[in-house]
Amino acid sequence: MSPSPPRAITEFRLQISPAPLIDFATRAPEGAPLRTTALFLQQEHMQRGRRGLALCAPAYGAGVTFVTAALAVTLALDGGNILIIDANLHRPQMQVMFPPPEHAGAGLLQVLRGEADLVSAIERYEQVPNLSLMYAGGEDENGAELFDGPGFEQIIRDCQRSYDLVLVDTPPANRFAESRRIAAVTGYAAFVARRDRTYSTDLATLARDLKINRVEVIGTILNEG
Repeated sequence: MSPSPPRAITEFRLQISPAPLIDFATRAPEGAPLRTTALFLQQEHMQRGRRGLALCAPAYGAGVTFVTAALAVTLALDGGNILIIDANLHRPQMQVMFPPPEHAGAGLLQVLRGEADLVSAIERYEQVPNLSLMYAGGEDENGAELFDGPGFEQIIRDCQRSYDLVLVDTPPANRFAESRRIAAVTGYAAFVARRDRTYSTDLATLARDLKINRVEVIGTILNEG
C-alpha cells in the first residue's frame, strides 16, 4: 500500500509575480494563509531549534521558488534572521524574485566548486530587513555530484549556525536526484503541491524516499493557483 502524502500545513492561492511579493507576504488579504504558514514555522519549527528547511516538489510548476521567497520575506519582516539558498542549478529563479546587486558574482555553484568562500557568496537583500540570499551562481546541468561530497553539508551547517532559518529552494525531485540529498542534509522538508498539476502519488513516493533518508517532512503547502 502506497504511503499517504504529508498532511497539509495550509492552503493559499499562488500569484506568480515578483512585483507584489512584499505586499503579498505582509498585507494582501490573499496572503493571509501564507502568514499562517509562517507562524506555523515559527512555532513548530524555529522555536524547536530547527534551523533548516528544504522546499521540495516532484515536478516543475508547483511554485517552489515563489513559496520559498514569500515565506522568507514574511519570516524576515517578523524579525527572523533568514537565509535563502537557491540550490536549483538547473533552472535557478531566485534572481528573478530578488534581483541581485550589480556587484554580485559568486553563488552556491562557485562555493561548491571551491572557487569562492561562503561569506562572499551571501548577499544581504537591502529591501527586506533580516533577509539574505545565496544565489545559485549560474547553471550546471552536471552539478548533481557537487552535492554528494562533504562540501555542501558544511555549507548548510555553517549557515545554520549563523541564521535563524535557512530555506533551500530545490530542483524538482522527479528529475534531479540531488533534491533528496539536499533535503537529507537539511534534515527537514516541506512539499509544495499545485492543484491539478501535482500528483498525490508523486508526493507519496517522494515522502517515502525522504523517510528512507531520515528526512522529516513537516507538511505540504497547497498552491491553489
